Amino acid sequence: MRDGSVRGPRHPVRSPDLSPLAVRALDRVMGEASELRELWDDGGMNEQWAAGITRLREVLVAAAG
Repeated sequence: MRDGSVRGPRHPVRSPDLSPLAVRALDRVMGEASELRELWDDGGMNEQWAAGITRLREVLVAAAG
């Protein structure tokens, strides 16, 4: 129910089962056989993209325990 009050930033509620699944998905995106990786390599964004994916994976692994 909205009462018109101002609230602070909301943090997403995440299922504990989501982190391991997301890590597996990121591993597939970053894998040697990934076609997405080839596309990013061709675009010259590989280092920035890979660093962001690596950092996201680290956060998800930590959240998974």
